[in-house]
Amino acid sequence: MAAPQFNLDPSKMQIINELEVEMVADMYNRMTRACRLKCIVRKYKDSELSKGESVCIDRCVAKYLDIHDKIANISNLE
Repeated sequence: MAAPQFNLDPSKMQIINELEVEMVADMYNRMTRACRLKCIVRKYKDSELSKGESVCIDRCVAKYLDIHDKIANISNLE
């Protein structure tokens, strides 16, 4: 999803780019935290994820990104 291009001076573009990076990092951190709490057993038995944990994480991430994309598209329509 590319932001519309406006004729802004380089310092303002840098601020916009930094904010976008912060927003993506925040979304990634929230998604990671939410999916880890939902899908990974707190008492580790193995060093690898179980099949159930892997499937849960895949679905959780897909849903999280889908909702994030839908919200972004609603914002762009307004």
